[in-house]
Amino acid sequence: MASGMSTTMRFSAIMLTIGVFGALLAGHAEQLLQASLTAQAAPWLDQTRAIASRGVAGDMPAAMATLPESARPAVQPLARAAFVGGFGTVLWVAGWLAMSGALVVGRLMRHPLPVSRSYSLARE
Repeated sequence: MASGMSTTMRFSAIMLTIGVFGALLAGHAEQLLQASLTAQAAPWLDQTRAIASRGVAGDMPAAMATLPESARPAVQPLARAAFVGGFGTVLWVAGWLAMSGALVVGRLMRHPLPVSRSYSLARE
């Protein structure tokens, strides 16, 4: 039963992490793309969400298909830079969470729970 619970919790944590990091990536990439397009006073600012969403999903040709042919060379590097910036943010957050978890585990392991006498006798 413990093995089943462990497996279930592990897969649940993986799926939750994918969702949270995916949302962080999409949100930050969209903000970066919006800032870039605003700085260039681009007329395609209303398509930022669609471009960022498709770019984060890895479908850059579909993201660029919504734009006029003349706008694609200007917007595509901005979309790629927004994805890279969003991915960098995800990596920083993951790194800080891993470091925090390691510090908590290290601190808790300094004072392990005492083993009861009945448990140690049962193991012999």
